[in-house]
Parts: sequence; C-alpha cells; structure tokens
Amino acid sequence: MLGSSLRRHRRAGFTLVELLVVIGIIALLISMLLPALNSARKQADRVKCLAALQQMGQAFVMYGNDNKGVWPASRHYIAAAPAATSPLTGATIPAGARDRRWHDMIAKYIHAKVEMNPIGTQNSTWETQMWSPEIRDGNSLLWGCPAWNRAIVNTSGTITINGAYYNGYLMNKFPLAPNDFVGGVPVQRNTNSVTTAATGVVTGSYFKQSKYTRASERALLTEAIHPYEMATYVWPFQPEKPTLVFPQRPTNNYTAPAFFTLDFNRHSKQAMGTSQTAPSMNVLYCDGHAGTASAREAFRAVRFD
Repeated sequence: MLGSSLRRHRRAGFTLVELLVVIGIIALLISMLLPALNSARKQADRVKCLAALQQMGQAFVMYGNDNKGVWPASRHYIAAAPAATSPLTGATIPAGARDRRWHDMIAKYIHAKVEMNPIGTQNSTWETQMWSPEIRDGNSLLWGCPAWNRAIVNTSGTITINGAYYNGYLMNKFPLAPNDFVGGVPVQRNTNSVTTAATGVVTGSYFKQSKYTRASERALLTEAIHPYEMATYVWPFQPEKPTLVFPQRPTNNYTAPAFFTLDFNRHSKQAMGTSQTAPSMNVLYCDGHAGTASAREAFRAVRFD
C-alpha cells in the first residue's frame, strides 16, 4: 500500500521535459506580447504629446487675449541689458545680454501666475527657468513629450544633455512663409525680436494671430532636436527631393546651411530612420489643432514653398 501511494505521488509531478515545454511556451508568449506592449507605449507617448501641444496652443491664445491679439515671439533678445532687480528674489542682476523665448511667455497660462524667466537671465538663482526643478521635474506641460530624451545628438554622434531652456519643441518663426513683401520686395520676416537696451528700440516682429496665414496648414510648434531657431531657410535634406539622402537621425550641426531641427523620428515605428511619408512627429498648427505628421508634411508646414 505504501509503495503504491509513493508511485501515485511521483506521477503527480512534472517531468523535466514537461517543465521545459511550459517554460518554452511562456517565453514564446512573452516574445509575442512585447512588440504589442512596446507599440502601445509609443502610442500612449504620442497621444500625451499631442495633448500637451494642444494645451500649449490654448496658452498662445490666452497670451494673445491679454496682448491685443499678438502672439509671443519665438525669441526676444535684449542686447547689453542694464543691471536690474529680480522680481523673484529682489537681488540685483548684473548687466549683460539676455533673452526670453516663447515658452517663457506662455508659462504663466500653464502654471498659474508663474512668471518664467521674466528678465531673461537664464539663471535659476534669480528667476524660474524652463530647467528649474519645479518646472522640469514637476510634470509640466512644457515638458509634455515623454518620448523626448532631453538630449542632443551632434554630427559626430556625441550626446549632450540639455541644461538650459530647451523642452523638445520649437516655434516656427515664419508666420508669413515663404515671403512677406515690404515695398514690393520679398522679405522672410520672422518672429525674432531684439531690444537695444540703451535706446529701448525693438527690432523684429511680434505678429498678431490673424497674420498667421493658412493657419490650419501652418506649423506653430514642431518637435525638434535643439533650441536654436530655424535660422536658415535652406534645409540640407529636403524630403521633396528624393535624390538627396535622408538622414538616419537629426543632427545639430550649427554650420549653416546645415541646421536640421525637426525631430522627424521621435514617434516613428522604427528605432532609427523613417520614410519621408511615414507619420512620425507631432505638430501644433496655428489654428490650434495638433496632429502627427510625416517629415515631408512637417517641412512644408514650415516652409510653404
């Protein structure tokens, strides 16, 4: 009786072969599920980014409501600014050049009454900045794309961590692209503005929202890989010219005309590189809607030529 009981007990266990089969089945199921889970994560990142862009678009509108319909400049540079007093701490700020960017101007409509970089020092000792901990690490909409790695990859492949004021989005500074006409002469007017501190003279333009032509097609904010403006109108890799090689990753080569700012691969299905027509980056348009565009569509939303 005892021997019979032991034999029945042994038959109830798994053999080594059966255990290996079960492990193999589990491994197969995991390998099948991982791509789906990764795709779902990318989809969630893309949707969260689109929601952040739309809310930043609403902040542009609120800024305009408070400023007679005028939208922020992409960058306002104050040359040789005199010493000033910080509105945050009351400390005396040394003289020197300063600048404010579009995200500084809309921040208070996103973070209730938080004036960001009000004097343009780019110094967190005196002012709340894009990279201040309460903004950068506070689940801020200004850092609204979870797929943005907050780093720059240069032409040699070196990765540089962004330290100052870049949140992975760039404002299109050409509201009248390809050209406006002044005195019958085509001019590429843009939203960069400069104040000469000694005289207070402002050059450059703040445009009214109504001046942004073809608003449903024109990009207001695009996903981009470095903080510098679209400083050249000659793009090195033009998607509409198939004979040119499309790069595997965007670069921050600062030697004109090699600025390549659009982060065309951020939401791509591929780890690196994408086709010119594959939806792979998010764009906020001037009419307030946001959508996922291909590199070709994003280029044209900026260039219109």
